[in-house]
Amino acid sequence: MIESRRAGQVRQTALSLAAEQIGGRVVILTGSTAGSRQIARFVADAGATPREIPLADLPTETRSRFAAMESALHHPTGEVVDRIDGADPTGSGLVYAGSFTAVSTLAGRKVIGARTPAVLAVERKDIQQSLLDLPGRIVPIDDFQPAGPAMVVQGIPADGVAMATSHTYLMPPHSEAHPRQDTVLATLRRDCRQLRIAPFHPGIPCTFYGFVTGSDVIDFGPVEALVFWDPQTWRLVAPGIVRPLPLQNADAVNARIQVHDVATRLRERAGYVGAFGVDGVLTTDGYVIHEINPRVCAGFSLLNRLAPDDAPLSAVDLTLRESPEAATQALTAPLSRLAAEVSRDQTPTYRLWDDPAPLGDDELRRMDRRQLAAFLTESAGVGRIALRTLQDHASWR
Repeated sequence: MIESRRAGQVRQTALSLAAEQIGGRVVILTGSTAGSRQIARFVADAGATPREIPLADLPTETRSRFAAMESALHHPTGEVVDRIDGADPTGSGLVYAGSFTAVSTLAGRKVIGARTPAVLAVERKDIQQSLLDLPGRIVPIDDFQPAGPAMVVQGIPADGVAMATSHTYLMPPHSEAHPRQDTVLATLRRDCRQLRIAPFHPGIPCTFYGFVTGSDVIDFGPVEALVFWDPQTWRLVAPGIVRPLPLQNADAVNARIQVHDVATRLRERAGYVGAFGVDGVLTTDGYVIHEINPRVCAGFSLLNRLAPDDAPLSAVDLTLRESPEAATQALTAPLSRLAAEVSRDQTPTYRLWDDPAPLGDDELRRMDRRQLAAFLTESAGVGRIALRTLQDHASWR
């Protein structure tokens, strides 16, 4: 936890900006913001009146949940519209549905903090590949021909975007001789027509969270990612993150250069400002970036725990998107100071996602959620499930 005389400066600055954007208005909290006490408090402290309108019957699996949420925002039910009208009878209110959505209006009201459809599309691996010059290549699924060394295969859904590791598989060396390859491809064909093929990079998976402002890139990280390779299905599962990941100075400098370069390209080529998360692997040759997500990611909840006086940091994303010039000028310096303080915090803090994907081992399948969380926490502490355990072929099973 950050303790500093500057604690809370980011939040206070974001509040001042938000007060100009939403002060005196009703703000409907729906989508991913409904139920967030931190967001509701921030909205109230900015001089607005928060009203929660949750969306009903959302799936629990991450990709399905966000797809259903986006559909419900694009095509709200009569019940949702009636509830919004009841909460904001004058029709002058605003809607805040979180960092993921690209919906611009809901029930006749402006949606604040939303992305453009073009930025949402950047999450597609084929668009991200060409736009941001990431490693790998895109091939039609019917042209996939594995051979020789291990490789990572990511399915690109024909509709929507892949999220987390929903379509990600690690093909072991010489997988063309294994019958499981056909099973993997059959699974991907259910909703994918293309694949992103990239080399397997053994090392320590880690994530950088941060913000792209109009002039700078501020990163919080690196955060070690928990990654498990399921030898029964070849799925890669990312059940959580752990803080911190101390790096030697040269490694840290190199990794940050890579992160800042790709985030800058995101701003220059897609016109994006706001929160981001970069996933990659720290290898013996440096940091290799696998993807960048232009939004508030799940790991921001860990940052909120490390810097509670400045939470919720998703509010920074909101103010940057709504007032990019003013927010850039006001927030760049305090964000940079906060990031430096967070990077010095060496408190081991684990953050497991609410619904870790099932793991392949029979023993793990018998665990309830609490047992699974304990196992993952213990494993993270000794590096048992990081991808560095797969650095040589003797580790493949």
